[in-house]
Amino acid sequence: FHGESIKIMFEHIFGLLQRTDTEKHALSFLVVVPNTSDVLSCVNGSPFLRKTAVMNMEYGDSYNLMGMENNYTGMASIRKVMHGKNSATYHFRQQQPATVMNGNKFMDGWSRSPTMLLWLQNDYGHTLWTPTEEKVESVVHGFLPPPAYE
Repeated sequence: FHGESIKIMFEHIFGLLQRTDTEKHALSFLVVVPNTSDVLSCVNGSPFLRKTAVMNMEYGDSYNLMGMENNYTGMASIRKVMHGKNSATYHFRQQQPATVMNGNKFMDGWSRSPTMLLWLQNDYGHTLWTPTEEKVESVVHGFLPPPAYE
């Protein structure tokens, strides 16, 4: 995902949304992409961009949240930061996950790169499937890795 391929993808999606909007057909996309400036330059200002969420995965045994040190025992912790009405960043904190295979411990392959979720909808799609805060958080929670098992 970079440069020209991102631009072509979004032009295609926006064309479909535009065409179906004038034909009064509901259409929605939930696009999952790396959080990069290429992506942001393609979608910022689009009338079809209804909601964004950025997910940052962080690993470790403790986390300084609002000045308070917190320790975790394998369960993920989430901190949400709103950026206006339709944009939020979710910071996940979890102990380093590991998988045990044949007695050997391996680190799971969860991405440490920020991932962006984009809700792209025409007007009719937005009316039928409005991405409320509760729905967005439900989708975001679906991306959480399982707890680290010892």
